[in-house]
Amino acid sequence: MCRFTNPGTVPLTLKAPEPLDRQLKHDYVCRRSGVIKPPTAHWCSEAQRVVVRMDHYCPWVNNVVGMFTQKYFLLFLLYTFLCCLFSGITLSGRAWTCSRRTRFNNYGGNFADPGLCNPKPADIILSVLNFVEAVLFVLFTGCMGADQFEAISKNTPYIDRLQGKRGKVRPFSENMRDVFGGEFSFTWFLPLPPSAEARTEFNRMLWDTHTHLQKASAEYQQEIDGAPTAHGVPIEGGEAGARRRRNGASPNGASATNGEITVDGPHSESTETTLAE
Repeated sequence: MCRFTNPGTVPLTLKAPEPLDRQLKHDYVCRRSGVIKPPTAHWCSEAQRVVVRMDHYCPWVNNVVGMFTQKYFLLFLLYTFLCCLFSGITLSGRAWTCSRRTRFNNYGGNFADPGLCNPKPADIILSVLNFVEAVLFVLFTGCMGADQFEAISKNTPYIDRLQGKRGKVRPFSENMRDVFGGEFSFTWFLPLPPSAEARTEFNRMLWDTHTHLQKASAEYQQEIDGAPTAHGVPIEGGEAGARRRRNGASPNGASATNGEITVDGPHSESTETTLAE
C-alpha cells in the first residue's frame, strides 16, 4: 500500500497566482513547478512533485513518506521488526537447544537427537546469514520507527526539523490520531485507505493556501497599480517599486511612513511557524 498510494501530492494544475511578493513566493510557491506549497509541503526530486507533510523519500518502498503514506510506512516498519525479531529468537532458540544437547551428551546423558541439531553445511550457512540479517533489520527498523515517532510527537516532519521549524505543540495522542485516523482501535494496525477526515484536511490546506495567495496577489497588484506619480509619470512603478515600498523605502530612499507591509500566512493563528496542524 505504501508503494502504490499517493503520498499527498499537490496537483500540477494548482498554480500560484501572479504577481506575488518575493517573500510569499519563497514561502508558499514551489520554484521548480510553480504550484502552491502549503506549510510542511516540500518538493521531492525523486517523485518530481510537491508533497504535503513530506518526511522523506524511502527507497525501500519506492515512494515518499507523506501525509497519506506515513501510516503505511510505520506499519511496514512494525511488521518487518516483528518478523525479524521472531526469526532471530527462533534461530537463537535452535542454537541454544543444540548446544544443551551437546553438553548433556558429553556428560553421559541421553538427550534426544532432533533433526535440527544435525544440520548440513548449507543449513548452517543460511541460518547464520538469516540471523545476521534479522539482527541488522531489527536495529534498522527499530531506529527508523523511533525517529518517526519522535517526528510525530513533535508534530514536525523530518525536513522541517532540518530547516529549524517546529510544529504546534499538541498531545501525542492527537498527533497519532492524525496519522492513523480516528481513535485507537484494531484499524490502526491495518493498511486501510486514508480516512475521510485526512482527505478533508488535505483539501482544506490546499484551499487555505491558494485563497491566501489570491488575496495577497490582488493586494500586491493594487500596490503596483497605485505607484506614486509626478506630473502623470510613474515614479518607481511596477514590482521593483512595490518591493522597495514594502521594505520601508520611499522613492528617494527615505524610510516610508507606513513601515513594512506584512501578510499573515495560512494557519498562522494555530501554529508557531506557520506550520499546518
